[in-house]
Amino acid sequence: MFDYKEKIRDFILLNFEASTPEECNCKMNSIDFLNFIFQTFPDGCISDYDLNEVLIKLGFSRYTYTIEIIEVVKKVETKRYELQSAWCMNSLSLKKTIIKNE
Repeated sequence: MFDYKEKIRDFILLNFEASTPEECNCKMNSIDFLNFIFQTFPDGCISDYDLNEVLIKLGFSRYTYTIEIIEVVKKVETKRYELQSAWCMNSLSLKKTIIKNE
């Protein structure tokens, strides 16, 4: 099997930079990030463990933060909070687009 670990590392370096939950423009948990990777590379070409290793070596951190969920049932609004764990990063192409439009 072809080793995609290096190619995925290079892809991440070209397209993302590490960030914090407050400043990032992209938050993905490991499963979401794997699914994103599998849109470009063959399905199953890297494991969750290997992806975590690559991201940590590149200086990315996994953050846990609170998200607010608002539910409306029969015109009654209810708020609840959940903890979310995700890789917080800036998509470089998205960042360029935002800067260009400012």
